[in-house]
Amino acid sequence: VNDPYSVNRDVLLHVFKNIDAMHFNEKEGAFVAEHNGKEQGNYVDTFNAGYTIESLRIFQRAIDGLPVGYANAEDAEGLNTAEGKRAIELITQQADFIIDKLMTDSGLVAKGYTFGKGADEETTLNAQLGAVRGLTAAYLSTKDEKYRNAARTVYQAMDETLWDNEAKAYETVKGEMKYDAFTAGGVSAV
Repeated sequence: VNDPYSVNRDVLLHVFKNIDAMHFNEKEGAFVAEHNGKEQGNYVDTFNAGYTIESLRIFQRAIDGLPVGYANAEDAEGLNTAEGKRAIELITQQADFIIDKLMTDSGLVAKGYTFGKGADEETTLNAQLGAVRGLTAAYLSTKDEKYRNAARTVYQAMDETLWDNEAKAYETVKGEMKYDAFTAGGVSAV
C-alpha cells in the first residue's frame, strides 16, 4: 500500500522494532546509546534514554490510533496493539532504571551508566533534562505517580544545584555554561 497513513505506520513500526531489538537491553531494562550492527554497547546515556521514553510515548499513542498533538486527549481509549503494549513495557522499564540506577542521593541523576561498572560520577544539565522529560512521559503513559514524583525531585535538585542567579540560566555542569541545541531545547521542553 502507498497511502500516507500506511507508509507512516510502516516507518514508525520499522524504527520501533529497531529500537527494541538493537538498543533495548532486556536484562538491564535500559536503552543503550550505541549498537555497532553486531552487538549492543554497554552505556546508557541519561539524556538519550529520557528522550527515548518520550518518543515511545508518542509512538504508543500513534500506533494505537490516539491523538498525538498538544492537549491530545489523554483519557481517550486506543487500539491496545501489541506494539503499543510493548512500548509501555519499555517505557516502564527504562523509567524504573532511571529511578533505581541513575538517581543520586542529592536528587540529581548521573550522566549515564555503564553495565558492569555502574553510574557515572558526573551529573550534567543534559542528564537532568532527559530524566525529567522521560519520567514525565512515563507518568503520562502509565499514570503511575512515582514517575511524576521522581521527575519533580530531579527538577527541584537541578534547580537548586545548577541554577545561576547572576546569569539567569542553568550551568551545564557545575561551574560551566556550554549550551548546544540539545541543551537549549531540553531546557525549553522541561
